[in-house]
Amino acid sequence: MENEINNSGTKSSSINSGDINDLMEIIEINKLSRLRAEELRKGVKELLGYHLGKPLGKCTLSFGVAAFPEHGMTNEGILKSADNALYRAKNEGRDRVVVASVIN
Repeated sequence: MENEINNSGTKSSSINSGDINDLMEIIEINKLSRLRAEELRKGVKELLGYHLGKPLGKCTLSFGVAAFPEHGMTNEGILKSADNALYRAKNEGRDRVVVASVIN
C-alpha cells in the first residue's frame, strides 16, 4: 500500500495489484484454516467413545485460529493471537471456531 499527499494536502492511500493479491491470499488462508477447524470440530462431535463399556458424553472442541503475518510477526505473537481467539471462543459459548483479530 502506498501513501501519498493529494492536492488538498490530505494523506491518501492507494493499493497496487500486489497488495490486492497478498490480501486475497491472506483471506483465503484464513478461510481455509477456519473451514478445516470447523471440519475437525464437527467430526469430533460425531464421535462416540466408550469407557468400561459405557458410552461417554459428546465431546466438543473450541478453536482459536491465527496465521502469519496478519495475526503476529513472531511465533510468540501468533500463539498469543491464537490463544486470545481460543478464549473468545470459550467465552462466546464454547464448541466454536474463532479467527484472531488482525493486528495493525
